[in-house]
This record gives sequence, C-alpha cells and structure tokens, in this order.
Amino acid sequence: MFSVQLLNPAQTLPFILCQNRDQEAIPSNADPCGFSYPDCVYTKGKDLLSQSAERTRRLGVDKSCTVFIDGKQECIRDNDQWINCPDGGEVGDFVKRIELASKKSVYATWKREKTARD
Repeated sequence: MFSVQLLNPAQTLPFILCQNRDQEAIPSNADPCGFSYPDCVYTKGKDLLSQSAERTRRLGVDKSCTVFIDGKQECIRDNDQWINCPDGGEVGDFVKRIELASKKSVYATWKREKTARD
C-alpha cells in the first residue's frame, strides 16, 4: 500500500515548466529548477518513477502524450496534432475505442469463467 500526496499546482507547474525548457536534462535538472521533494519520493516514489521510465522506454514512447488503450498504442499527440491515430483523435473516437476494449475484456472474462465451469 502506498500513500498519495497531492502537491500544490502553484508549486509544481513552475517546476514542470522549468524542467521542460531542457527535456534532455530530465531528471538531473530537478535541483536547478528548485524543487524540494517530499519525503515519500526518496523511497517508494523513486522506485515507481524508475519503473515507469523503464516501461516507457521499453514501449518506445518518446512523446509526452502517447495514448494506450488496453495495452495497445492508439494515438500520439505531437505539435498540437494527433498522429498515428487512424480511428480519430476526438473525444468521441476515444470513447468508442475504450468502450469496445471494455466489452472485449468483459466478454473474454465471461468466456474464461464459462469454460472453467463447463
């Protein structure tokens, strides 16, 4: 179990903007950007961040807005445009894909349970 600590956006937004000025330097530019980490970051937080960064690297994600639905890369938002998004990038398009993925998941679960009972 881990605890969630919400940070004040008035403090975190300037930090994020500072880091984004030199994205290649992330995470080593955290100290120069003047961010003070809460105590929880030094244990579980660092581990979670490392795991997230490693998973992102393994998936080949190099854009900050890469959308995955049910484990499949669906769309990438880059330079204010959706790319590699053949089914559309509007809210309704995402809703349809999420609903379809959910229905497939529910059906797969039902089928597994039915097979186990038979």
